[in-house]
Amino acid sequence: MCDAPVDILIQRSASKWTPDDLTKLRIEVGNIDLETFLGKFQVGNAKHVLSERASVVIRELSDMPPSGELAAAFVSDNFDDGDQNKAMMQSPLVKATYLCGKYSDHESIVDSFVHHLLHRLGFNDDWLYAFPQLSLPLRYGTTSTTVAKADFAILHVLSFYRMAVVEDKRVGSDTVNSEPQLIAEAIAMSQANKVESRKRIRSASGESSISKSGH
Repeated sequence: MCDAPVDILIQRSASKWTPDDLTKLRIEVGNIDLETFLGKFQVGNAKHVLSERASVVIRELSDMPPSGELAAAFVSDNFDDGDQNKAMMQSPLVKATYLCGKYSDHESIVDSFVHHLLHRLGFNDDWLYAFPQLSLPLRYGTTSTTVAKADFAILHVLSFYRMAVVEDKRVGSDTVNSEPQLIAEAIAMSQANKVESRKRIRSASGESSISKSGH
């Protein structure tokens, strides 16, 4: 990805992007099943496959009862200590799912669910970190800058940004622009990575010059 073309797009923040912006950039977004998605990423003979921890999370969420039954279960205190349903319902992901329905007017509970999900999937492992509400500059050419703020930015704390996560909290609304917003935030991350890469190149060049001069 590169700088957002100043002569094509209206210069505005990522949250204001619309499908029209994607059309101007000739970007198409479509639905794709997980198996096909993973199959598109292959290095040599090595194919990407679903990790065991991701499979566990999918099974956990798939085993949850429908929303009405889940809500009814949470208002019941009829659980034995060895009840399997009790253990399942004490998962942070399941509790957050229930609370998303109970407190549907609180966006923060959606943030909490996504935080738990990213953590379970390993996006806080090693040097990765899921950074909430991180503001990044979205540059149009060399003179104009707006703001891109993903719900979560996955970054490697010692190097580069890896992924933007956007939560669609308005399912069913005609004003949803999650996909254009996600593309804009991915562009902002790519721009930030480019800046970081240039800094590293300049730093490496400076170290090389110092080494050659004998200082």
